[in-house]
Amino acid sequence: MLLQTILRPFGCLASLVALSESAAISSTTRNFTDVPIINLNDAVDGALNVTAWSLIYSYPLYIFANFAGNVLRSVPINTIYHQRQLSSPDNPGVIKPNIDTLYSRVVLDLSHHDVVLTIPNITDGRYWNYPVYDSFGNVIAAIGNLNNYTGGQYLIRRSDDVLIQPGVQASGNPPHKKYLQHERHHGSSGSNETAYKAIVNLPTTHGTLLIRLFVKENTTEDLNQLHTYQNASFLTSIPRNISAALSPSGNITSLAPNGSLLGLDTPEKLFDFAAKFVPYNQPENYTDRYRVASILGAAGIYGGRYHPLSGVNLTQAALVANASITADLANSSHIRHLGNNWELTIPSYQGNFGTNYGPRAYVAINGYQQQKTDQTLYPGYKNTGFTSSASLSSGQALLLTFSGKPPLKKTGFWSLSIYGADQYLIPNPIDLFEIGDRSSNLTYQHGGLVYGAGANASYDGPFQVLVQNANSAPPANWTGNWLPASDSFSYILRWYAPQDALTNGSYVYPTQQNITQII
Repeated sequence: MLLQTILRPFGCLASLVALSESAAISSTTRNFTDVPIINLNDAVDGALNVTAWSLIYSYPLYIFANFAGNVLRSVPINTIYHQRQLSSPDNPGVIKPNIDTLYSRVVLDLSHHDVVLTIPNITDGRYWNYPVYDSFGNVIAAIGNLNNYTGGQYLIRRSDDVLIQPGVQASGNPPHKKYLQHERHHGSSGSNETAYKAIVNLPTTHGTLLIRLFVKENTTEDLNQLHTYQNASFLTSIPRNISAALSPSGNITSLAPNGSLLGLDTPEKLFDFAAKFVPYNQPENYTDRYRVASILGAAGIYGGRYHPLSGVNLTQAALVANASITADLANSSHIRHLGNNWELTIPSYQGNFGTNYGPRAYVAINGYQQQKTDQTLYPGYKNTGFTSSASLSSGQALLLTFSGKPPLKKTGFWSLSIYGADQYLIPNPIDLFEIGDRSSNLTYQHGGLVYGAGANASYDGPFQVLVQNANSAPPANWTGNWLPASDSFSYILRWYAPQDALTNGSYVYPTQQNITQII
C-alpha cells in the first residue's frame, strides 16, 4: 500500500497517480508495489533518488508554511494568537480538532531578535504546556507542569548564535566553553541568562509554539479562567549582540514565493521555498548538516532557488518518496504492539525525530506539532498513524470495550474523539464529540458511574463505548456511553500525561467489534 502523502497537497501531480486514500500505515495491508524505495539514512545516489529524498526532507516546510501563513493572517510574527473556545462543528478551527484543550499559536521569527516568553502562574492543577518547535516540527522544549516548569520568563534564542546544543538550558547552568570563547571575541548575547526560568536554544531561525491549556469543564467560569491565563501569556522581542547564525534580510514572508506562505501548491514551489529557507533553518543534528546540504544540492536545491534536474520526473520521485516513508514506518522494529490490535510507533518517531526524516514527513501530514511520548500518546487501531478509520454498513455499530480507566499521571486526561469523512466534528443531537475522563454520564457495565461527582473513585472495571450513527439514538441506558458517528468516520485516542502502564503491557487496551445497532 502506498500512502497519499507527498502528493496529497499537490493537486497537479495527484491527478496523475492513483494512490491509496489511506491516512495510516495499516498493519494488515503492508504490501508494496514495484516502486523502488530508498533507505533514508544511507547515502543517496542518482537524480531521481536525491529528488525523492529531498521531497521527504522538505515536506514539513509545506505544512509549516501553511500553519505560519494562516496564523500571520491574524497576528504578526512573535505574537500569540489565542483560540478562545473549544472547537465545534460550526467552528472547528483545524481538521481533527481535540475537545480537550484551548490552543494558542505562534510563528517564531528570530531573524533579528531573541524573544522572551512570559508564562503566568497556573496553579489550579490543570495540565498546561507551551511546547516550542523548530520549523520542521521537532519539539525542542516542552515548557509545562508535567516537566515541573512554573510561571515566569523563558528566553528563546538560536543555538547557532551562541554555539550551544539545541534544547533547554537550565538558568544558571554554565555555558559551553565554545560560547565563552565566542563571547570574548564577539560580545555577549545581550541578555542576563540568570534572569530566566530556563533558556530555549532553537536550532532554526524560524519555529512555532502550539500552546495547550486543559479545559476542565466547558463552562463560562472555566473558560474565563483560561482566558485570564491566555491574556497573561505573551512574547517580547529583545535585542541580541551575537548573530553568528545566518539571518535573512527580511522577515519570514520575504522567503516565500511571491511573498505568500500559502502558495506552495507544487513540488517546484516547495523546492524553491526550501532553497531560500533552509540556509537559515539547519538540521537540529549538527553531524547531519553536511549530508543534508549535499543531497539537497544534488537535487538542485541551492543558491536561493530550485534548479530542476534534467530528466527527473517529479511524479515518479513522489512515488518513491511515498513508498520509502511507508516502508520506514511499516518496519516491524519501528512499531510497538500494545495488544488487541493497538499500535504505536517507537518514541523516536514522535515529537522529536532527530534524523528520522521519513516519520517526520508523515507526522507533518497527519499530526503536525505532535507532542513527545512523555506528554501524549496517540495509539492507533491496526495502524501507527495517529488516526484510525472505520465505516459502518446499514444497521451496524462499533463497540469498544475498555478493561478499565486508562492509568494517567496526576494532571493527565484522555479522550476518544470522532470525525466525519471530511475530518471535522460530526453534528449530532446531543452535541457530543468525544468520550473521556470528563464524561460525567459514562457508566461501567454494571451501571455505576466511571467518572464525575457520583463515581466511586476506588473502583475500576470494564466499560464500553458505543460508536453508532448520529441518526440512530440508542436506548437511554446507553446515552452516556454513546459516541455519535457517521457512516464513514475516523477516530483518535489520546492519552495525555500517560503512565508507563500504557506502553509496558500492564494496561489491557480496548477490544473493538462490529455489532448490530443498539436501538
